[in-house]
Amino acid sequence: MTDKKTTDIFSYELKDIPLNEIDLGDRERKDMGDLPVLAADLAQFGLHNPILVIDTSFLTNGVTSKLPYFLLAGERRYQAASMNKWDTIPAKITQRVLSDWEISIIELHENLQRKDMSPLEEGNLKAKIHRLYQEKKGKKSAGPGGSGHSLADTAKILGQSKGNVSMDIKISEMSEVIPEIKDAKTKAEARKLISEFEQKLLRAEWARREQKKLQAKASKIVKTEDARRSSLLKRYIVGDFFKEIKRVTERTIDLIELDPDWGIMLKEAVSDRGALTASDYQQVAPIDYNRIIKKVALESFRVLKDNAWLLCWYSIEDWHKETRTALELAGFKVCPMPAVWIHDSNYTATPAYRLGQRTEHFFYARKGSPRLGKLGHGNIFTFRTARKNERFHIAEKPIELYEDIIKTFIGDRKAAATISGFAGSGNFILAADNLEHNCIGFDLGKTFKDSYVAKVTAEAPGQYKTYRKDNGTT
Repeated sequence: MTDKKTTDIFSYELKDIPLNEIDLGDRERKDMGDLPVLAADLAQFGLHNPILVIDTSFLTNGVTSKLPYFLLAGERRYQAASMNKWDTIPAKITQRVLSDWEISIIELHENLQRKDMSPLEEGNLKAKIHRLYQEKKGKKSAGPGGSGHSLADTAKILGQSKGNVSMDIKISEMSEVIPEIKDAKTKAEARKLISEFEQKLLRAEWARREQKKLQAKASKIVKTEDARRSSLLKRYIVGDFFKEIKRVTERTIDLIELDPDWGIMLKEAVSDRGALTASDYQQVAPIDYNRIIKKVALESFRVLKDNAWLLCWYSIEDWHKETRTALELAGFKVCPMPAVWIHDSNYTATPAYRLGQRTEHFFYARKGSPRLGKLGHGNIFTFRTARKNERFHIAEKPIELYEDIIKTFIGDRKAAATISGFAGSGNFILAADNLEHNCIGFDLGKTFKDSYVAKVTAEAPGQYKTYRKDNGTT
């Protein structure tokens, strides 16, 4: 064995050593991956990349072991050899004193050579390497020639760009507030989650500031437009439908629109499509759909006037019979043939087996004997879906569609009292405002409310639109 004063960290002796003489210590890596596959590979082809150990007599700073060798790198190879019941394993034995810091750095650098790391695992490793270097050398001071260790130094050590290392470390840091990062399979997915999260924070802060400005204006003598915006912001209530509807007086509402996403596993579908709002859905499981839609129908019937309309969107594939039955049990007269929105989206989760679904359906139901506002209108409403640059909510229905629906059932009269039971994007509220009706909406999604605030403050009251001129209209 060479002298302990040897300074080359990579100086080593190569030989086979007994597996039972190796101390694994407390390893950084917890998930060993598919060990049986590696064990089978070792059994057939042998081990070409020896593990790295240190003679325990070289350990310092209180690190002790009763075994002759301490593992520095190669635990997965060690475990695979154990599965094969090997007595010995090829090892490189370092021939110098190593500090705890050096031992940690060696293990982390070794783990970075793996091919099967998730984005979060790689980010965590780089973050720890960067932290260890800064703990040893200090953070780099500002100005030319400053001492210490910087992110650029870590990138240079790893042989990667500063931008790449910075983003990988950010993935690690943001995983504490974005749990979905742990499921990201690629760095692109992880970065998209971070970008969407930051956009949500920016919108929330912008919405907060806009609300504050409008509230300040509303407290003074202000223009009608500002007062109307301030009123619109108050009409979108972040709260539970059942709690908020209890505050509505009986027989006071002319029309209720319900668009629950329940029972169709929309949250999973939204997540699969990488949508911004996937984590914001408060979804009811299919098993609970029957029970809850009956409660919704009863509360809606209670607050509607004696001659009023209920519009209820639903999944025709899953809940046609159940939804109609719930409405009829509550006392509504339901038209057996639903109304249909025909749009231009061809989305389907299984394009190899199913055609794209270009329709959505809603039941229109009467309490008492209200008359249609637009006689002779068919049960078809043809409007394209909102483009990506026109929407925040993945299931957002266009304002133009809602306007046509409201006119069909209420007609040209003004100041009708309406409710959007599951407000989502808030577009029904804005459509009602365009037509000079009063509408309140309920939803549990604070992010949806922030997006609604953005729309309210960006356009003139009474002139809200989904469709942009450069994207076409219907």
